[in-house]
This record gives sequence, structure tokens and C-alpha cells, in this order.
Amino acid sequence: MKKLLSLGLPLILTACGGGGSDSGSSPSISASSTNTDISVTLSASESNPYQGTGFTLSWTSNAKSCTASGDWTGSLDPTGSKSTTTNTLGMTTYTINCVDGNKSGTASVSVTTRDKPFFVEVPNAFPDPTDNYWFFDKSKPGNRYPGQAVATASIDLNNDGKKEFIMVLHKGLGHDLYFAQYVSEPCKTTTVVYELNGEVFVDATDKYLETNRDFGACVDMNSATVDINGDGKLDIFFSSNQEDGRLSDAGSYMSSQLVGWVSQPNGKYKIVKFGEYKWHHSIGWGVDDTNKVFVTGNGYPSSMVNTKHVWNNTSLVTSTDTSLPIVSPVSFLFQSINGSKSSNVLIQQTFAIQYGAEAYVKQNGVWRKLNMISPSYKSVGEETFTVWNGDKRKVQVLNIDGQMVVGTGGGTGLDSLCNLKLYKDKDPVAVGAYTLSVIDNYVPGAGIKETQVRGQNAFVSFSVENNLLQYKMITIKGETNFDPGKIQCMDVNGDGYDDIVVGIGRDKSITSKRIYLNKKDGTFEKVNLGSSGLLAMLTQIDLYGSHMADFNNDGVMDVVVYPSNPGYKPQITGSFTSMHNSIKFYKGFKALQ
Repeated sequence: MKKLLSLGLPLILTACGGGGSDSGSSPSISASSTNTDISVTLSASESNPYQGTGFTLSWTSNAKSCTASGDWTGSLDPTGSKSTTTNTLGMTTYTINCVDGNKSGTASVSVTTRDKPFFVEVPNAFPDPTDNYWFFDKSKPGNRYPGQAVATASIDLNNDGKKEFIMVLHKGLGHDLYFAQYVSEPCKTTTVVYELNGEVFVDATDKYLETNRDFGACVDMNSATVDINGDGKLDIFFSSNQEDGRLSDAGSYMSSQLVGWVSQPNGKYKIVKFGEYKWHHSIGWGVDDTNKVFVTGNGYPSSMVNTKHVWNNTSLVTSTDTSLPIVSPVSFLFQSINGSKSSNVLIQQTFAIQYGAEAYVKQNGVWRKLNMISPSYKSVGEETFTVWNGDKRKVQVLNIDGQMVVGTGGGTGLDSLCNLKLYKDKDPVAVGAYTLSVIDNYVPGAGIKETQVRGQNAFVSFSVENNLLQYKMITIKGETNFDPGKIQCMDVNGDGYDDIVVGIGRDKSITSKRIYLNKKDGTFEKVNLGSSGLLAMLTQIDLYGSHMADFNNDGVMDVVVYPSNPGYKPQITGSFTSMHNSIKFYKGFKALQ
């Protein structure tokens, strides 16, 4: 006679363990069957394993032989254990039948396999920013402007295969505290380098920077990475200005040079400043006819001659190069196509039409301007635009595909250009996002308030074909959320084709990372991230950003979420005394597909 013990529903756990990421562990489960002569026990080390994650089945008995049935088969020793993996979602049942002569015993366990999440938060992965002066001034707990990351990057600074996370932060008072366009306190920018140690990040700024972490300028959102000095390590360069917290004189528009980090023989990075003093917004790099890498950028007032900056063993040397086109003060991108070692294509936002783009090609050593191109639009007229702090300015209103948008002077424009490998065997295309400032409830002649305007992305690609700049709207299957966010062009799944990644956006309503996989036919498809794509943020932080990279070099993309400052709006709401857990690390748990 045999007796089978029934089991209740298995417990499903999705929370992370303290101090580390969720590795798929869940409570074990066991069952037993007994009579006067046969005793059989069977247990599973996991009641809710992730799909493809191994677990162990263990059993004991006083029988002479046992066999497996249900979702496993074969002869078994009377006592033993076996590692198993299931790729089947849902419940699987494992039964062991043991015999000794005419006596028998049976035991069964059922496990419920769950789908792996793409990302799992590692609790307390970053040091508490409240404890560091570059984030937070404890002497002023009511300060609504603690450190706000405006530029981020991920670079392997020590060539160990793992990427460090770099944050550049604005410090100081903001416009809203004065309710005026200009404030009396100049902008301050500082930086922090986080290095991954196990599954937590540590502040390694002093390890990697030769001098202190303060830039002495106000760094913009844009950055460029390239090996400027040929030592095999990437260097990083930032556009900079005094945008957030300018002095009251108009000349402060030109109060900052470009800023860069250049690797040195001692293994550290040196902060260098170079170029003209102006309101910089654009930054980028190219390769000249001597195969030297150069960095350049522009801003306001716009330069009428171009300058390039080349490393000369100890510093960046600035020279005027009248052969180079004048780069856009908003966004530009150099390319090397058709097998050229030097840059022979420049694609950028046009000066006159923020909604347009233009291209230059270099032929026989001479740069030649090609056509300008833009999506179709119709000019509606001029309106007075009132920003959130009360300032007013004139803007153009455009009708684009039936939507009224704020044109020049109101935020609409081509930004975030990046090279993207659309096809494996072809030159990359330039991908960017037209950020449209859509006007809700537009009434002609009534003026426009910033509260009426919402951002919306339109993704586009540009390429030079037959000496013409070509433009295409990018089709993204399965996407309905085109809210703004920083874009990254990168191969997230290792198939040799670049994909598009969009950050979580500019307010708390945009809480999901958006990842668009290259379908190899010129289109992209949204990855359904499920609940793991929702990134938990602190309610007292008003603006967030996100950055994707394979920080731990395991072949799976990770995400860092951080307090961001994409505009002039107040960052902190209400009374604010702590930034604990405001920077989060979401470890990649499943390959993107």
C-alpha cells in the first residue's frame, strides 16, 4: 500500500535578496511517501526556477531500486540527487517510484517555471549620494537643486573589460529660485566615476582623475568618445556653457571652453579645456587627411570659421581649418564611408531650419555642400512663447503632419545624432530624433505657454547616396510611446546589427526603458520588456534619465537610472533631505531578443 502526499501551490518570489541581485532563487519544496517498510522523500531546491536556470532534485529511500516518471525518466539509485533544467514555462511534475520486492513507495514534487526578467534591480548598488558634497549640501537641506546628472557615459577606463559609469552633474541654484532668465550665481559642474565591484558600484573618481572632480564650467548634455592620443583607451569630450545659472551679463553666453578627459601614461585621466569661450552645445570628432583624430564643437554665437583640436603628445592644439565645413551648434556627425580612412561625410542639423538637415562630402580633398532636406511642414505663423519662469520670446509655429509644434526657438529640432549599423555589409547611417514640441489646444494669436507643450520623438535616418542626402522615417513596430528620451545606437543583442535604445525620458510618467531591435530589413521592433522594463524611481525626484551598457562584461546589457536635469524645471519637489537610493542599478538578467 502506498500513500502520496499532496503539495500546495508553490510560492513565487520576485523580490531581490538583500545586498545582491535576484539570481533566480526561490524556496525549496519537498514531499515524502511512507509505509511500514518503504520510505521515499523527494525535494526540489527551487519551487519557482527561472526558465533555463538549473535546480537540483534530491531523494532518499530504503528501497532497492527506483525509477523516475512524469517530467523526468530513467532508472535512479535508491538515494541520490540530479541537476536538471527546464525550458518549459509553467508547472512540471517530478515523480519517483521505489520498490523492494512487492513493497513500493512514491513521492512527487511540482515546480512552476517562470520567465526570466530582462532586468533585476540590485539593491543599494550605489553609495548614498547624500553623503557626498558633489551631490548634496547637508548644510542646506531645503536646497531644491542637489546634484543633477546632465551628461553620462560608460567607458572601460582601465581596459579590464568592464565599463565605468561617468556622471557629470550641475550644482548650484537654478532659474526658478529667482524667477528670472539670469541668476547671480554661476553654474558649477562636478563629476563622479563609479567602478563596478562585484555587483555594487564604488566611487573611483580619485583613482581615475589626475586633478579634482570640479570642471569649473557648466557641461551640456552632449558628449563624444574617441581615442584622441592613440594609446588604445577611449577619451571623452563634453560641450559646455553657462546655461544653467548664468551671470547677469550677456557675455557670459561665451563663458566656457570645451572640456575633455584625456588618458595619461600614469593610467589616470587629465581634464583639459580647449577652444573658444562660448555657449557650446555640440561636440563631435572626425579624422583629417593626415589620419589624425580631431575634436570639434560649436555653440552661440556661432563660429564663422571652423576649428579643430588635435593632440600633440601633451595637450590639445587648436587650429583653424578653413577646409572643414562649419559644424552645427546643435548636432553634427562625421562619417567615413566607401572605405575611406578619413572623414568624408558630415551630416548635421541646418542653421536656418531647426527641423532640417544638411550634408557635406569630401571629394578630392575638398568639402562640398550637398542638399538640405527635412520632413514636410507648413509655417503657421509667429506666436509669443511664455516659458515656465515667465520669460517670453517669439517662436515660429509649424504644422507637421497635422500637429501644431513650436518651431525655431521653442525646442523642436534634430538632436542626438549617432552612427548606426543598419545593415552588416553597408556603411552606417546617421540616426537621430526630431524632438517635436507639440502644442496642445493651440489657439492662433493667443500665445503659447510651456505648460501647453509636450515633447514627442520622431526617429529618422540620414545617408548620402549618389551625392544626395537621403532621409527616411524609421518604422518601429509595436511602439506607441514616442515621448522624448536620450537615444543610444548600439548592438544590444550581439548580432552585428545596431539597435536603438531610448532613455526613460524627462518626467516620472516615462518609467520604461524603450529598446528597438534591428530587424535587418530597415525596420525596428520594440522589445516587450514586461514588468522588468518598469524602473522604480523615488517620488521626490522630479526628473530622471537612464543609460544602458554591459557594465559587468557578461554579454547582457545593464541599465543605470539617475537623477537628471534636461531642462530648467525644479528637480526636487517639496522638502528634501536625502538622495538615498536615487541612483539605481538594474543588472541584465536575460539577453535582449
